[in-house]
Amino acid sequence: MDLSQLKMFKTVAEQGSIARASERLHCVPSNITNRIKLLETELGVSLFIRKGRGLVITPSGEILLEYASKILTYCQEARRALEPSSEPGGILRIGAIESAATGRLPMVLSKFHQNILQSRCSSAQGHGNS
Repeated sequence: MDLSQLKMFKTVAEQGSIARASERLHCVPSNITNRIKLLETELGVSLFIRKGRGLVITPSGEILLEYASKILTYCQEARRALEPSSEPGGILRIGAIESAATGRLPMVLSKFHQNILQSRCSSAQGHGNS
């Protein structure tokens, strides 16, 4: 079972026919038919029943559809999370004397963090050697 099989299966289930799914996925119907048959063989269950010119999902197919939807959604979320952001981001490290660290710095860092959502801020206060 792979992601392309799950995507084909989900599209067939949503469209109700291999012909409509093939239009949606921009591939030939025979490819979808073969991939669905492989999936059924691998899982040992029938996923669809032919009814007229369309397909009706079986109870086993309903179970797989629920999981396939979640898996495909998680994959999309993972891709989005890993896409390089066009917004600035990174880690900002600031060293400051105690009066600045407790006085002005928290307000400035708060505004900075609100405007630069992909940032992490850390500050340290103490004695350092210059």
